[in-house]
Amino acid sequence: VNGGAIFGWPGLRGLLESRGVALSAGEWARMYTVGTVAFSGSAPIAGNVLDRFGPRAASALAGALCALAFVGLALCTRARGLTLAYAALSVGGFCGYLAS
Repeated sequence: VNGGAIFGWPGLRGLLESRGVALSAGEWARMYTVGTVAFSGSAPIAGNVLDRFGPRAASALAGALCALAFVGLALCTRARGLTLAYAALSVGGFCGYLAS
């Protein structure tokens, strides 16, 4: 899950398209861009959580964000909801990567 948010993008997009999610090329690009920026930009926040509360809390945060993201990806069909879910997956993935 850690790097899968970024490197697994083609598979995730294909899965969403096969499930009937129809977004424009710009919406797909925005979703990927927001997820990538969230993955990279979450480093200071994830590092702060890790330093203040330890790896157990960072792992719990990562698990909660990833679970929330998976539910969002399963239930959302519109660009805004999918983008938020993908951003949560990216941040959760980075927190999990950092805590491991």
